[in-house]
Amino acid sequence: PGFDTAEAQRLLLALCVGGPRIAGSQAASAAVALLLRELGAVSELARAAGATLEFEAVDSGHGSFETDFLDGFTNSYQGVVSVAARLTWPGAAREAVLLSSHFDTWSSSPGASDDAVHVATTVGVLRALAAGPVRGVSVLAFFSGAEESNWVAAHAFATRHRWAADYRAVLNLEAIGAGGDLVAFQMGPRAGWLASALGDAGTQRGSVFAHDLFQIPGFPAGDDFKTLVAHAPHRGGAVRVTGVDFATIEAGYHYHTPLDQPVDTGGYPQMRSHGEGLLAKTR
Repeated sequence: PGFDTAEAQRLLLALCVGGPRIAGSQAASAAVALLLRELGAVSELARAAGATLEFEAVDSGHGSFETDFLDGFTNSYQGVVSVAARLTWPGAAREAVLLSSHFDTWSSSPGASDDAVHVATTVGVLRALAAGPVRGVSVLAFFSGAEESNWVAAHAFATRHRWAADYRAVLNLEAIGAGGDLVAFQMGPRAGWLASALGDAGTQRGSVFAHDLFQIPGFPAGDDFKTLVAHAPHRGGAVRVTGVDFATIEAGYHYHTPLDQPVDTGGYPQMRSHGEGLLAKTR
């Protein structure tokens, strides 16, 4: 089964129709309800195909953590709501690939490219995977409700959620522009095997320069990727989670502005390209 581009576009428009989705706002709560309904439909499809899709709204509780962003500071949070899903098959290992995106937005932006298009793409990938065939490992999806608030929801998921102990590779989907191909701009530790696997899945674009920039302490940019990798549960102190951080980079003047509208995300061809590409990467 392939990626259903029309369904993904429908969800993109539904997410953006209410304008900005700031963490804790009514619009963010509406996005949670919408995602739960969409995942409920995917769950029925999975059941019919012999798979299981679990999903839930996730309350972050209260927490805090240090970050080296800018000059360094402490992030504190309470009561942030996100959505998580887990797709499994009979006999599949608990170890999982984690697909990460966020439905919250910058205060002045409807956030079509940052990051609703990737939320819709991820739901579409879950739909395609749920229809079969059987996979050997599980697939997790985390839809953050507070990426723009300095990654606090990702910290809560990585450190507190019962599924966090299972993910081994993170595919994080981001944007610093509207449209264009997904570019790999960060790699996790010991990610050579993952880079090779992604290369086998099709043509990939990446930037070593961008990766090196994001490793500089205090570099004034960030997303959920570093938090999901750095704060993932470790066993015996060993790093056991890696991943790749992807972003669209074209038309950067749309980023975090009212211009970031669904019409400017590249349309049907771009959505199909992203969806089919992410489906191949996940498989």
